[in-house]
Amino acid sequence: MPEARCDIVILGGGVCGLWTLHTLLHAGYDAWLLERSALGDGQTIASQGILHAGAKYRLPGNAVDASRTVAQSQSIWNQALSGGGQAVPDLSDVRIIDRRTLLWTTPSIGSRIAARGAAGILRSGVRKLDPGEQPAVFRDAPPGVEVYATDEYVLDPPSLLEQLAANADGRVRLLPDPTDLHIAAQSADAVEIQTGSITIKPAAVVLAAGEGNESLIALLGGQPGLMQRRPLHQTVAIGAPFDLNGHCLKLSLDKPALTVTTGNLNGERTWYLGGGPAEDGADRTPEAQIESAQAVLRRCLPWLDLSGLRFKTFTIDRAEGANNGKRPNDAVARWAAPGVLALWPTKLVLAPRAADMALEALRDRGITPTGKQGNEPIEALPSPGVAERLW
Repeated sequence: MPEARCDIVILGGGVCGLWTLHTLLHAGYDAWLLERSALGDGQTIASQGILHAGAKYRLPGNAVDASRTVAQSQSIWNQALSGGGQAVPDLSDVRIIDRRTLLWTTPSIGSRIAARGAAGILRSGVRKLDPGEQPAVFRDAPPGVEVYATDEYVLDPPSLLEQLAANADGRVRLLPDPTDLHIAAQSADAVEIQTGSITIKPAAVVLAAGEGNESLIALLGGQPGLMQRRPLHQTVAIGAPFDLNGHCLKLSLDKPALTVTTGNLNGERTWYLGGGPAEDGADRTPEAQIESAQAVLRRCLPWLDLSGLRFKTFTIDRAEGANNGKRPNDAVARWAAPGVLALWPTKLVLAPRAADMALEALRDRGITPTGKQGNEPIEALPSPGVAERLW
């Protein structure tokens, strides 16, 4: 059986795994990423693409620590989108759907009060838009609707995955047989991976497979209970009349009434609906979730005729480092077994933070670059494509 040796193998080709690969390569590691199906398949391709700069997490009921963490990561993203440099990948060719995210109110007095309260405490550049500055979707909004903007980019996930893979120096490969994957943590500095017809012996493995981390940890007999799932029932509205990227506020400020981003699916404008409805609808049937989404749209955009929208739904689990069922305030990096580090970025924007955590954890364990060259069996594997877009 062909045998490869390298410093690090990353399992999982979403934004976290790809960013971590770039970070480790820049630090001098002989690192490779292996993906079981398609890049981003799972949480990344299902992401709404919002690079939260702290606005959402400064609302009352949310953790201030989360706001600080995402705000710090935002500066790294800004550097990457401007061309990268040093340890930051060049993402200047990523398609930016919108360079700002909106927060808007419904005509109710309570919602206006909520907006003023939010604007008073947010520290991420929130400003109120005059009627002449508001996007076309608000042209016929009734009196009482207030619109705010914050400098939070919305990215196209497939484009992001393509550009991160382009920064990987050809070190992203497809697992030859993910159903025949075996991992053995033999010691603190020796891990063995057998997959298909090859054996790979890295000094360490980094798990960046989202919810797949759970089964990978179980496969190698690692520490249980490191991961939690928080389910979502996402809705896509096809045939949307306007572009819209942002959050509809409600009186209870702990989370928005609706989060929507705009995409293009098979040539048609789509709205991707998340936020509260996605969380609250985890146990609903698709039919019930669509009815709920229609009701939320009527409440948040009552001046629009949305009778022509067509809907589809899908479910996805947010996989996170275990935190008693609550969203962690930061990315999470935990040793699951000797030589096996598990990563969960928590949010898209925290992928650079997770990558830095991985680098620090490896260095703390004394796992440093060796310059090993014995990668021919990995180099012979095919490269994966990008997962099909969902919105």
